[in-house]
Amino acid sequence: MPDTSQVPRLELLAQELDRVLDIEFEALQKQELDRFEQLQAGKTELLAELSRLCPPAQELQTEPDWAGLHDSLST
Repeated sequence: MPDTSQVPRLELLAQELDRVLDIEFEALQKQELDRFEQLQAGKTELLAELSRLCPPAQELQTEPDWAGLHDSLST
């Protein structure tokens, strides 16, 4: 049985990453490159934390216990 104790934390990180990506997209649309650059460090930290806490891709995609997190990461 997979350890899903980190799912709530992972879901929060995924939501925060989604928010940052939306802000990045807006900054790029408006050609606000300074604003875009300022977001990079935070985005990198979020991605590193997600990578550290997420199970291997195969497990994430196939284990029913991870289905909710998989759905939130792939939207």
